[in-house]
Amino acid sequence: MIIKKLLDKYWFSWLFFFIILILYLVISLINISWWLSVAKYFFTILIWTIFPVLILVYFLIFIFNLIIDKDYIKNFLKKWNYFSKLILSVVWGILSSWPVYLWYPLLKKFKQQWITDWHIASFIYARAIKIPLLLMMVSFFWLKYTLIFNLVVFVFAFIIWIIIDFI
Repeated sequence: MIIKKLLDKYWFSWLFFFIILILYLVISLINISWWLSVAKYFFTILIWTIFPVLILVYFLIFIFNLIIDKDYIKNFLKKWNYFSKLILSVVWGILSSWPVYLWYPLLKKFKQQWITDWHIASFIYARAIKIPLLLMMVSFFWLKYTLIFNLVVFVFAFIIWIIIDFI
């Protein structure tokens, strides 16, 4: 029943998947050496580049969950002053990497506890600075534009804080 609903709902995705799979099979029959070189390259990247990073990230998350207590963080943040929380929200916005819609429930929960509207506004505005995409931005727009753009976004995250706090 559930599989039938999924097939009905995502029929185009499944069709695309099977077309690509058949295309790869046809290419592998026509030119096996090219297909083997692509497969070798894929598994080399997967094993030597992606897996070590995933293992490191999983290990760090595991260690942080063991060491850091939620109540400790809450008490620690209550001691911070007005401006320190602003800097924290801007830095947190720069370092955040999930899609913004995943942050909304967490921001709502934090708003009920300790943050204000200007924290949320400066956090969301600072999310325009994407650390993983900086190298790509430099390759497309050169270093000077990238630095100016990120500096302007960083400064305007504080200006947004002032505007929201004034309103």
